[in-house]
Amino acid sequence: MTYGRFEFEPLPPYRDPRDALVKALPSLAPPRKVSVVEAAEASMRVNINNAWTRFRRETVPYMIEPMNMATSRDYRAMIFAGPSRSGKTMLLNAVWSHDITCDPARIGFYVDERTTRDSYERNTFSPIVRNSPDLAAKRGSGRGSDTIDSKIFVGGTHITLDPVSGARLQERSLSKALATEFDQYGPDIDGEGEPLNLMLARTYMAGSRGMVIVESSPRAPEIDESEISADPHVPPKVQYGVFSHYPDTTRARLYWPCPDCGTLFVPSYDMLVVPDCADDHEAGQSAKMCCPHCRGLISPDHKLEMLAASVWQHMGVEGRPVTLQSGDVFETDMLGYWLDGTQAAFMPWADIVVKMRQAERAFESTGDESKLRSVVNTRIGTAYRPRAGSGGEIAIDDLRKKAEATPSRQAVAPDWTRFITISVDTQSTYFCVGVTAWGLDGRHQPIDRFDLNTPPDGPDGPVKRVLKPGLYTDDWAVLDALETMRWPVDGSDWAIGAVAAAVDMQGERATTDNAYKFLRRRKKAGAGSFWHLSRGRGVRKKKEFRDRVWQARPETASGTSKKRKVARDIVLLNMATDRLKVAVSASLVMTEAGPNYCAVPDWMTSDQLLEMTAERRDDDGHWSKRPGFVRNESLDHLVQARALFIITGGERINLDAPPDWARLDQTNPFARFIGEIEDAPQQDVSAAPSDTWIPDRENWL
Repeated sequence: MTYGRFEFEPLPPYRDPRDALVKALPSLAPPRKVSVVEAAEASMRVNINNAWTRFRRETVPYMIEPMNMATSRDYRAMIFAGPSRSGKTMLLNAVWSHDITCDPARIGFYVDERTTRDSYERNTFSPIVRNSPDLAAKRGSGRGSDTIDSKIFVGGTHITLDPVSGARLQERSLSKALATEFDQYGPDIDGEGEPLNLMLARTYMAGSRGMVIVESSPRAPEIDESEISADPHVPPKVQYGVFSHYPDTTRARLYWPCPDCGTLFVPSYDMLVVPDCADDHEAGQSAKMCCPHCRGLISPDHKLEMLAASVWQHMGVEGRPVTLQSGDVFETDMLGYWLDGTQAAFMPWADIVVKMRQAERAFESTGDESKLRSVVNTRIGTAYRPRAGSGGEIAIDDLRKKAEATPSRQAVAPDWTRFITISVDTQSTYFCVGVTAWGLDGRHQPIDRFDLNTPPDGPDGPVKRVLKPGLYTDDWAVLDALETMRWPVDGSDWAIGAVAAAVDMQGERATTDNAYKFLRRRKKAGAGSFWHLSRGRGVRKKKEFRDRVWQARPETASGTSKKRKVARDIVLLNMATDRLKVAVSASLVMTEAGPNYCAVPDWMTSDQLLEMTAERRDDDGHWSKRPGFVRNESLDHLVQARALFIITGGERINLDAPPDWARLDQTNPFARFIGEIEDAPQQDVSAAPSDTWIPDRENWL
């Protein structure tokens, strides 16, 4: 049908207002008086072994009380500390699921970073809603009602999934603020303040209906190592995270009964009795828990029945544990729950034992505490106490005692030496060179120390100036001689050279560019595999680097040209210095010789020993110079040496069949025989019968 110039198509008919009223009615409905656990059992599906089933309270019985207390009007916040695989995130999922179906609210769900938010939305939030019919029926259908960071449901529930930031914690009022892995947020959010206090401020307008719930594995390091409380309700002292707020809460611990005597107690990893087995898995499967009252051994088969009979006991007003229903709980506006790793529903005791034994061995062999810290935080469920010295500091008196116990000569390697590394610290007017001898088990010792401060001769003879690596490329030629230097091994007829050398590429002016030119020149000379340009990586926000040491090309030249690489022919030795210094510190404080032990020679001067103590570790695990200390070359040398030990494969050496470069014989390409000629080892020249048509004979040409 056609219309004239001033004629228009008729407007559509009016919609029935009752249709809009029907859609608005759920928003006018009063809240349903249903507990969080009951709502979860009725409406929420969970993924168990890749199968979506109804939530059952029997699966995680210790979550019943925290879930139901999430709607309490007597408390404004809840802290839940526990290990991984304990159902902590299930607590938060049950809360927002309850609000969708029973009590519409404005909810903010916070995570540590954007990638975590995307993973949670894709792998947890959306699958739960999609596979739960009651929740799926509540999904909004309007534009923008189902985006990756905003979820709107019929009835008025609006949930935002946000990476935690100062701006996100200031821009909106909430009824509930939920936070997962709270300890990852750190002590401060973008300079705005402590994260829990910022979340509490967002819920003030909701009055008594407002609630902040945070859960996390305790990741903040312990700061007071001198005080250990026998009271299970007293957490380790930390500066941030769930344990920093736990003392201000009701301080609940989960008590379970002993199957033999029936007495309630709070278990811990220290109560596990593990047989002395060489096989980790055999030891884990045989682990049993010792009751602190009757001393009976409890089999892991009793774990489920003990969890079913367990009860949360909070700190009472008289200082003794009481249940929440008793009415004698310590007066505070925050609930606090702390679950031990041995009580986690999805964490077998055998798994904890195996991972702990593996982490202990890794620490003994490498000095790296990262695996130990991870096991303690995520499997045992408590704060980690650093083992590398008190407060991360190295005492000068301890180093002097070690030096007195290690008589040695400078430039002579101890008799257990099998290979050597060279560390070069680049300064403004000299190269500081440190030489480290290594044994097959990671035992090591500084064996030489000297400075290179004279420039190489020029075309017209000696150069009359000081060496300046940051200005003159030719000055780097003084390092060439390190490739052929040899150090005698005490008590043997051998002298060995270094398998690798690390040179600090960071410094003033053109130090980095000159380092690149030096490495290119040595590559052309055929010695490129010997040299490594080292770069220290000290502080990284929130998360650690992927490894202690890794090789990679330099970063992009600028943020606007991210695809363009600089120095494509250069590969840098990147060092996570905070982690390496923990290993170095551990080796220096060891008093008994063995794997990873660092022997301190008596030829080192007091100033050189003092350089090893120049830095200390703060509560966040970062190392920095102590006030008044200027030089730290001795410590830097050991850090570079540790990096070379790792990158060359020192940690993977088979003690029964070491590689040629780690043997003290004629097969070592870096070894030279310096004994008497008649004592020189004779190489076996007898060969197997030749199966070729050319007979073997001397001087046949």
